[in-house]
Amino acid sequence: LGYAEDVFLAVAVGANTSRPSRKGFYDLFRAFYLFDRSIPPVDAAHRPILHVHAVSSGVFGGEDLRMVAETAGLDAARLRFSPQYDLVTGQIGQDYLAQLYGAADVYVSASHGEGFGVPIAEAAACGIPQVVPDNSSQPEVSCFRQIVPCTPYMHIEGTTWGRPDADKMADALT
Repeated sequence: LGYAEDVFLAVAVGANTSRPSRKGFYDLFRAFYLFDRSIPPVDAAHRPILHVHAVSSGVFGGEDLRMVAETAGLDAARLRFSPQYDLVTGQIGQDYLAQLYGAADVYVSASHGEGFGVPIAEAAACGIPQVVPDNSSQPEVSCFRQIVPCTPYMHIEGTTWGRPDADKMADALT
């Protein structure tokens, strides 16, 4: 993967298939921006990195994640994506995710609602601490975790999701 061992690496995994995204990419990027700003200045090679295992374009009906990150204030140098061609064409195997989880210092989710939370369980199985919102299945699926409070909102009549507090998520990353 090419990450130096002394670089703080946060990992997020999510399908980028809706607008607005249920995965809360804006909230994730905003929280990571706030987290990065809270760290005393160090050289660029030692700044924290957020690695997102998702298609960065909106090709499958999702958001342009690079634009979302820029809107959230996140420096593009702090953000990495899994190999896009391999991801889109289904050529990334389980060994890649195992390596990604193995390199991570923390798994972070900003999802507004999850059914199963498989990546959270995968990270837990690898012994990686998680930062997860207090909504849906996420607190129950995770272990070794920091739980972030959410504000409920109705995205469809009669159904609510929970938007995580970016400031509190940044604190949890710290």
